[in-house]
Amino acid sequence: MTSKYILKSEKAIEFYNKNPHIDFDNINDLFVDMIQKLTSTVQSTISVNELKVLLRNISLNVKSIDDTITSNNQISKMTYDIINNQKEFYVNEIKNIIENKDENNSMLTLINETNKALLDKTMYTLMEQYPKLNESMTKDLKQLLYLQQNEIIKENQRIFVEILDRQDKTNDNSMMEKIIQDSYQGMYNKIHETMNNYYDKISETNHSFQTIGKDFQSFLEKQKNSTLKGKESEEKLENCLVTAFSHAEIINQSGKPQSCDYLMIRNEKPDILFENKDYANNVPNEEIKKFIRDIEYQKKHGILLSQHSGVTQKFDYQIDIHDGNIMVYVHFVKYDESKIRVAVNIIDHLHNIIETSMGDTKGMHISMEDLGEINKEYLTFIGQKKSLIEITKKMHTDQLKAIEHFEMPKLTALLNSKFTNVEQLTYKCEICGKYSAKNKRALTTHQNKCRKKMMKLQKMKLNEENIEDLNNLIDDDNVQSNESSGDEL
Repeated sequence: MTSKYILKSEKAIEFYNKNPHIDFDNINDLFVDMIQKLTSTVQSTISVNELKVLLRNISLNVKSIDDTITSNNQISKMTYDIINNQKEFYVNEIKNIIENKDENNSMLTLINETNKALLDKTMYTLMEQYPKLNESMTKDLKQLLYLQQNEIIKENQRIFVEILDRQDKTNDNSMMEKIIQDSYQGMYNKIHETMNNYYDKISETNHSFQTIGKDFQSFLEKQKNSTLKGKESEEKLENCLVTAFSHAEIINQSGKPQSCDYLMIRNEKPDILFENKDYANNVPNEEIKKFIRDIEYQKKHGILLSQHSGVTQKFDYQIDIHDGNIMVYVHFVKYDESKIRVAVNIIDHLHNIIETSMGDTKGMHISMEDLGEINKEYLTFIGQKKSLIEITKKMHTDQLKAIEHFEMPKLTALLNSKFTNVEQLTYKCEICGKYSAKNKRALTTHQNKCRKKMMKLQKMKLNEENIEDLNNLIDDDNVQSNESSGDEL
């Protein structure tokens, strides 16, 4: 069944009116294909290959119009050559008709026939030379040229009536020839103007296509960069999973529909799906809904990992249960294996509780209230663990500083004077050979300063040597000068 659609956009209507040679259906097909490609990809991203195909199609359309314009320029030149070559023949024919006929009516008839024959011949030659474009363009050009032909014949009819009236009053052949040549030039100008206007419309269309092509190419570059960034992030996550769970099978599912990015399979433990997000801003609701749909479709537990941001409307390590499947949301993972292990442990423990509860009660399930309490307990546990890690790190740093302050300088000096092996407990500067540090960090700090000091001293020494050499040279010159003065005396 054929459907009809009404075009109401004034902008679109004006565009098609100005460009009658453009096929409405072809343009619609082109953009429908483009939109389908943009919206039909499984994970709301376009593969690089699909982007290349879309860009290639637009480039081919633009190239086709460029080729058409090149051909049109050649035809414009041919039009000039064809009409110019017929000019002398036309002028002579009209002169012979005027000179050899007595009756004005018969002369006008012959002139009209000559004009029509000339224009028909010109149109036929142009159409023969014109490249084979689509049918609508050729039809439009023919119609424009034939309308112009009728106007030219009417105009020439009026001009030659005036010529015949003048001939009755004067026999100036040079003036007559000039009038005929002007008439011919007028015909040429009108035909040439018609074709140039037509070519200008095609040029405007080409410019529009080029603008669309550039905008689309810019979009493709952005999409390509986003795709590459996502791919790089997925590879980093895969390395983390392989390292953290060396006993598990890690399957990359990024190319499969409704499957998340990775699937982890382990013996005697539940399978877990991983969805990776590497956004500058918080993961939006649309991505969360997609994650839930994937979990629902695969009927497996899942973890959403946001590498460098939070997750909209979800707490860090928040636990949700959907149709018996456990979902955990982790913020600011930054490819930290310990954070991923915590999320996996949450799923493993809850899975066992759910399985045990379902088995013991023959179909009874944990109430939402109990699950909420369990969720709170795990969030508290995770918070306490993170705090303990920070405290341990701080304590370790403080302990190192305290240990470094354990010193016995007098005893060290005494032992150093009696035993050489005690020096192994210190770090001696190899640059100056004098300074002894208590640890490597202190030695490094001293060596940086010592190296600069030595370079400065060497530079000063070099300058002193240069000054001494200069003074010696001056003294030698003075001695030679005094000796010369003595000889003269």
